[in-house]
Amino acid sequence: MAKPKVFATHSLFDAARTILNESCDVEYWAKPERPPREEVLPRVQDKDALICLLTEKVNEELLMAARSCALRRTWP
Repeated sequence: MAKPKVFATHSLFDAARTILNESCDVEYWAKPERPPREEVLPRVQDKDALICLLTEKVNEELLMAARSCALRRTWP
């Protein structure tokens, strides 16, 4: 069975990465700045989950792009 695909808008801390990487196929945004909107929208289209910080603008546009996401959670 394939692992769920996840997009994380930030690299997260090591413990979280370890847990996620064990059970998910995670794509992390590796640059220090926030990912631009034009990068986030296409990256979430085929993902099962999105992990983002409160600094990310979550609106109808993003939710429509992330239609395949079963789980949407902001990380404080």
